[in-house]
Amino acid sequence: MHGVTVKLSLVSRPACWGALTTLSLLVLILVAPAAQAACQVDCTNCINKAEGFPMRLPWATGGNITIAQAYGSGWHCAKDFYSLDFYLPLGTSVYPVAPGRIFQTGNLGDYGNYVMVDHQNGYQSLYAHLRAPVTLANGTLVGTSSVIGSVGSSGTTEVHLHLTLYQGARWPGDAQAVGVVPETMGDCLRNGSLSCYGLVSGNTVTKTPACDAQSQCAQCILSVRNDILTHYQSAGWNTQCQNWDAIVNNWCGPSMEPSACAALRGNQCDTLCSNWEPPPSLLNVDIETTSASQHGYIQSWGPRGAWAFHTSYPKSNNGDLGSKFGYYSAGTTETVGQLLSARFKANTRYVFASRASGGADNLGTIPYQIGYANIDNSLGSFVALSTQAISVDGATGWVPTQGVTYITPASGGPIGKQIIVRLGDYNAGGRSDIWYDNFILTVSAP
Repeated sequence: MHGVTVKLSLVSRPACWGALTTLSLLVLILVAPAAQAACQVDCTNCINKAEGFPMRLPWATGGNITIAQAYGSGWHCAKDFYSLDFYLPLGTSVYPVAPGRIFQTGNLGDYGNYVMVDHQNGYQSLYAHLRAPVTLANGTLVGTSSVIGSVGSSGTTEVHLHLTLYQGARWPGDAQAVGVVPETMGDCLRNGSLSCYGLVSGNTVTKTPACDAQSQCAQCILSVRNDILTHYQSAGWNTQCQNWDAIVNNWCGPSMEPSACAALRGNQCDTLCSNWEPPPSLLNVDIETTSASQHGYIQSWGPRGAWAFHTSYPKSNNGDLGSKFGYYSAGTTETVGQLLSARFKANTRYVFASRASGGADNLGTIPYQIGYANIDNSLGSFVALSTQAISVDGATGWVPTQGVTYITPASGGPIGKQIIVRLGDYNAGGRSDIWYDNFILTVSAP
C-alpha cells in the first residue's frame, strides 16, 4: 500500500491531463522518469522566442496568477513543450494574446474545449480546457479585447488555462508545427520583476494595467504590422513595454497609412484596436530581389511567364520602379496571380492595377482580375468577381493603368474569403505580349 500512496502523491495536482484509468495511471507512474526525459528532448526545431511578435497575457486583469506547469512539465511534450498552464478562476474570460483570426475550434481529447487563433504572421496560439465549446465561427477576426472563451477544466481534472504558441500549426499538437516560447508579453511581470522571461512552474505572473493602458494602441497596431516592427526597433523601441508610445507618437513609418498614424498620435484607438488589420499587400519587394525567371511569389504562371531586367530592356519613366519587371503573353492558359492572406471586408473598394509598357515592341491588352479563393489557400479555386481588360496599344514607356475595381456588398458574397488578384488569360480579354511591373492593391471606402 505504500507504493500506492506514492503514486497518488505524484498525481495529486494534475494540470493539462486527461481522465486516466487506474491501469493507465499505474503505467504512467512506473515509467514517469523515462516519460519526463522524453519531454525534455522532444521539441525538434522549436523556437526560443517569438521575436518581433508582441503579445499580451490572455486575460483582462489580475495579479499573482500561478503557473501550474511550464516548459517540459507534466504532459508538455513534443510541439506542446513550450506550453504554459495558468491557474485562473473558473469562468475567467479568455482573450487572444494578439489580434488574428479564429481558424480552429472544437473538443479534442485531453485538450478539452479549445480555440486556435491564426495571427496572420506565421504564428498560431492555442487556448485549451475552456469551460464551454467555442461558438465563434472560423474566419472571425478577433482583437485583444475580444472574448474567445472562458477558463474551465474540460479534458482535465483541474481548472486552468492552457496556452501554446506555434508556428505553422493546423490543429492542437500538430506534429508538423514548430513550438515557440511565448515570452514576448509586454504587459506581464514575473514574481514582481520587470519582465516575463525564463518562466518556470510555480512562478507568479501579474498583468500590468499601467503598462497595458499606456501601450495598448501601439501593441495593437504593431502586433498586426510586423512589416514595420524593424523600423520601431531601430528607432529605440523597447519590446518590454517601456517606451512604446514614445516611439509611436514621434514616428509613423512610410508603410503605415495616415489614418492609423493619426489614431496612434491622438490616442483614439479603441475601435482601431478591435477592428483594424493590415491592408492587403502584394509581393513586389520579394520579386524585385530575386532573379529567378519564374518566381515563387507569383503563385501561378502560364507557359511564358518570366522576369526581365530594366537595365537589359530600358523603358522610359521607370525611375520609381524596381530593377526587374514581368512579361505577360496572352495564351489560353496564361495567368499571373497571387493568393493573399487578407480577406474581403464588407462595404470596401478594392482596386488592383500595375504599371505596363506597350510601344512598338509590345502591343496588346492586359485583363486585370479581382476574385476570391473558393477553397482556402487554393489559388486554383479562383472565382472572378470583376475583370477589366486594359489596352496599352500606343503607349510609350511605363504607364500606370486604371486596373480593375470591385466594391464588396454589405453582407454575403465574397466577404471573409481570401483575396486573389491576377492577370487573366486570352478568354478574359488578354491579347499579345505586355511588360508589367509594380502590382498594387489599394483599399478604401466605397
